[in-house]
Amino acid sequence: MTNDRFQQEHDDEDEVRNVINNVKAKHDPRRSSHDVPDEIEGATSLFREETVDPHFVYVPDAAMADTFNQIVSVAANNITSVLRQYGISGVASHYTPVRHDRLAILLSGAPGTGKTAAAYALAASLQRRLFVTSVDALKSPWAGVFERNTRRLFEEFRELSINQTHAPILLIDECEALFASRSQDTLNSAVRRSDNASVDILLQELEKFEGILILTTNTPDVFDEAFSRRIDYKVHITKTAPETQRAIWKLKLPASFPGVETIDVDQLVARFDMTPATITLVVRNTLVGLIAANPTSHRLTQDILEHACAMHTPGAQRTSVYGFV
Repeated sequence: MTNDRFQQEHDDEDEVRNVINNVKAKHDPRRSSHDVPDEIEGATSLFREETVDPHFVYVPDAAMADTFNQIVSVAANNITSVLRQYGISGVASHYTPVRHDRLAILLSGAPGTGKTAAAYALAASLQRRLFVTSVDALKSPWAGVFERNTRRLFEEFRELSINQTHAPILLIDECEALFASRSQDTLNSAVRRSDNASVDILLQELEKFEGILILTTNTPDVFDEAFSRRIDYKVHITKTAPETQRAIWKLKLPASFPGVETIDVDQLVARFDMTPATITLVVRNTLVGLIAANPTSHRLTQDILEHACAMHTPGAQRTSVYGFV
């Protein structure tokens, strides 16, 4: 790592740390002597910054590729800013001044279909910083902590965005637990009030959000209708097509690894219907197993790779002589 890159990463860490301290130091009139102490809430950031490879390769299906390219074009060319010149504004226009465009994207699909990969690819294409959080980082068994964490999450993100020419991207992974429909449960009014208050806070934060917000979910049908209206792009990533699987196999199998030149990718695609995440896992674990078994004389074969694929097929018995698959 060069000295310049080391210094940049060090400065980025300092920036995040300063934002956290500034946000937590602000007076919150809602606090009382009965509130949970800061030590329990935690003093670390509610999100983490991910290092995004600027050469990140994304292999979407044809339909997803069109949508992805449109989103990149909208974000890169500040199209929503142009629309404001014609009096067409998004919900963020109610809050002035508007420093950054607002773009909210919901990516849905079965596990392993490439939702998170699409978020990384968008960050790479736009050359934006990417911050990631999840429900686990916000939830707490202590009353009131989730609501405060939610406000703090978006406030920290706003603070980080102030000095950026282009707002970074905030990715909330597996967000269905956050945006589920407001409860009508009359048997447990305390739980209902807490859950509904959390959804209301999230809706408020979405209205004044500036930048690119990416949400991923496996269950888009549970979302509150008011939340759904605040999303600019709803993208459902379907089952991976054979031609896409073929391209991913060729991308993930390193050409320099001994034996890769003998692999029949068409046969793999014909025999095994796999998601992008599963293909990535199979390749990595198989190669790791081969190297671990024989560090100096390892070689990949069709039989070994098909055996690994079978171990990741639903219902297969997960045992292997290679120990890693």
